[in-house]
Amino acid sequence: LKNHPNQKPETRTAYRLFGESVKSFRALSKLKLATFAQMANVMPSTLSNIERGITIPTVETMLNITKAME
Repeated sequence: LKNHPNQKPETRTAYRLFGESVKSFRALSKLKLATFAQMANVMPSTLSNIERGITIPTVETMLNITKAME
């Protein structure tokens, strides 16, 4: 994750954990990235970046992803 001037280290860790959880869910569910991205209404590249801890997802994106995990 890119460092933001006012972002605490624990915040970056939380986003990384979210991404790792999504990736684990997807693997356990045997879903391809493109399939799950479509289910979550996000671009595959965005989902990939979230899973790898490169992108901080918006609240809307996090909600879409968690709804797709239900």
